[in-house]
Amino acid sequence: MKIKYCRKIYASYLHKCGISSDLIDMLQGRIGKNIFLKHYLTPTGDYKDRVLDALKKLKHEIDS
Repeated sequence: MKIKYCRKIYASYLHKCGISSDLIDMLQGRIGKNIFLKHYLTPTGDYKDRVLDALKKLKHEIDS
């Protein structure tokens, strides 16, 4: 299995669960040339819980 497919599934599922594209890019280490993303984006304090909840749902779907 290629890791790029895992990253794609991960990113697509997080987006499906309502996580913003900017946050997904940041989590995957991709920060574009956008000044806002580079210097000013501060995720809300609950982003960790939202991402972990989404990943628990994904694991449940994979296991089912």
